[in-house]
Amino acid sequence: MKEVLIVSADDILLYQPTLLNLYDYLSDTFAVRIISFEPEFLGTQKEESRNIIYLSTTKWKKRILRYAELIINAPLKRIDKYLFKLPFRVQYVRNYKFHLLCKELKKHHPDQVISVDFMPLVAVQKILGNAHLLSLEILSYDPYVKRAEVPKIKSLLIQNELRLNYLFPKEKPRVFYIQNSPSCANSHFNNGEREGLVWGGTIAKMFGVFHCIEFIKTNPQFSLVLKGGAPANVLDEIRSAYGDLIDSSKLVINTQYLSAFEYIKFLSGFRIGFCFYEWNIIRDNINYQTAPSGKLFMYLAAGLPVVACKIPGFQFVEEYGAGVLINDYKPETIAAAIKVIEADYSSFQQNCYKAFSDFCFEKNAVALKSFLTAGG
Repeated sequence: MKEVLIVSADDILLYQPTLLNLYDYLSDTFAVRIISFEPEFLGTQKEESRNIIYLSTTKWKKRILRYAELIINAPLKRIDKYLFKLPFRVQYVRNYKFHLLCKELKKHHPDQVISVDFMPLVAVQKILGNAHLLSLEILSYDPYVKRAEVPKIKSLLIQNELRLNYLFPKEKPRVFYIQNSPSCANSHFNNGEREGLVWGGTIAKMFGVFHCIEFIKTNPQFSLVLKGGAPANVLDEIRSAYGDLIDSSKLVINTQYLSAFEYIKFLSGFRIGFCFYEWNIIRDNINYQTAPSGKLFMYLAAGLPVVACKIPGFQFVEEYGAGVLINDYKPETIAAAIKVIEADYSSFQQNCYKAFSDFCFEKNAVALKSFLTAGG
């Protein structure tokens, strides 16, 4: 059986459904293996049921490199803010991970390689040659984009044409459009009782979580569950600032990890889900302007109508009638969006299921599998 190697530089494998879906979907045809890094950012739990090599970083070395980055990049950020935009940042930690990936890749001789974003792609091209590119995150100040050799990209897996044209304005690889979406089998139908509001996904300030909490604070007739992984400092801030809401059960924080199926089943018990990014991040970062969020597709699989920020990457929500897009996060704006959904809830719910049926993973990945099987 031929081998497919999936190479990632992230440490959040459990929260990257596309990687896990690729592994599962290709495993009946290929011997699939993933290279990733030891989990740190969203907890230390590992995926144990799949063939995964976890690379370790030396903690003291990584800490020194991170502090050096912070010190050197601080004045660069001020120049960006007050004078002019600089095209770079110091990235010692990523360069360290690049070195570790290259060292590991020398041990492997796979038939096909799928690199997750540009830094692993450059490492694979340097050590093994041609590779497929799965683009999940478009990073600001990414020096590895220019170092990548486009002729050595066998195919590109990406979410939409906006992102394709941004990354490859001229020469373009062969393209497969695949969303960061769950498996088709993970859709969970619940036309029965649903209650409350939910935030599903990484619990982080940059994703607008605090706006959702403020809405609950000013609209006590609603309750909110935050469901997903979270950095410890964000959890501490929420508990400190909103202890009264937590004590009254108007706000519940649930960070227990669930499989995709169980997670979607959990979401299907709620009436409406939120999907926000902070506006300054949207304004300054093409990644958040154009990327349909993984949690958004989880909502659709659960038949859960959404209130989301109005960005190009979420335009399909309006096109399918699966939710309401908003231009600000004022409590009255969120309340108005909820009112629109509740006025015709059944239609919004069924539209979610229809959208998910069109975007679920296997339906979009079948052409890629055929391409890989043919040796593309």
